[in-house]
Amino acid sequence: MREEYQELADREWLSVIADDVVADIGRRRKKHDLDLMSPDTATNRITTKSGEIAEQLVTNVLRAQFSKEASPAWRSSCGRRSRATASRILE
Repeated sequence: MREEYQELADREWLSVIADDVVADIGRRRKKHDLDLMSPDTATNRITTKSGEIAEQLVTNVLRAQFSKEASPAWRSSCGRRSRATASRILE
């Protein structure tokens, strides 16, 4: 009988604070969601990621340019252009 009384007392107490408990659960869920999203919106992470992407793109561009310049056909055409340009400058 004491257990029943205690359970009824607990239910009465919970009915008084039920709205506050539900509201607190909602706030905690929102805070949890915001905490999960926060790292994605940090400005320094955006800057870091931007730097990583730029580095990859610039590296690929430089690598392609180096390959182009290192190819024998390109080197021989540059040599002819350089000599022709040099002779025009000297004239």
